[in-house]
Amino acid sequence: MSSFILTLKRYNVIIQSIFTCFYFCSKGIILSKRKKLTRAMSSAILQKWATRLLKHVKAQVKVVNPHNTQLDQDRSYIIVVNHNSLYDIPATLVSFPNVDIRMVMKKELFSIPVFGGGVKSAEFLYVDRGNRAAALTSLKQIGKAIQSGITIWIAPEGTRSLNKKLGEFKKGAFQLAFTSNAILIPLGLRNTDIVCPAKTYKFTFNQTIELHIGKPIDTLDYNKKDMDSLIEQVRSEIGVLSNQELA
Repeated sequence: MSSFILTLKRYNVIIQSIFTCFYFCSKGIILSKRKKLTRAMSSAILQKWATRLLKHVKAQVKVVNPHNTQLDQDRSYIIVVNHNSLYDIPATLVSFPNVDIRMVMKKELFSIPVFGGGVKSAEFLYVDRGNRAAALTSLKQIGKAIQSGITIWIAPEGTRSLNKKLGEFKKGAFQLAFTSNAILIPLGLRNTDIVCPAKTYKFTFNQTIELHIGKPIDTLDYNKKDMDSLIEQVRSEIGVLSNQELA
């Protein structure tokens, strides 16, 4: 394939992806304003959104689940995952089609026209890291969301990796897990950085993304004083699951 055709295909993905986000966010906003949007409907919209984004780059998702992990609706869950690409979230969503997964995102993303309104209507959440008091309020809201049945998706690194190594983990996800008596689900994503590396739009087509599900970790089996060792335990496991070196 010539570089010119490849460039055209990549621009086409950008245009298609923008339209896809605009369409599904607008749908969520309209239903929300009409007070017709339920959580189940939001989850169905997110599934379609994620499936469409993956289709634009012709990516397949292979789930590796050696522990046969199932998310029981009687418990609360927090998914912790490595973060290398814009396609980490779509790949996770399509791997759990019957789970109400919502992401903790940067506050700034909620200010993007249409997109911000769409993710807000879908019950996405954020933490205001620039203000301690606001951050504590945000954490309480996330805790309430977890208790209401939402499974939270968090990348403890805080941002996408630029060097293909697994960065240090922040404590937020683990503090939430302890306060919510949640079960941690370690996930390792592979090849999303090939589909689209962080901070670029260099799409590679026809790739297979692998999602490796680790053994669930019940925080009821741990004490808060063990948090630092638990964080390193989970980080090491995600490093193995994602086949990434630790930074």
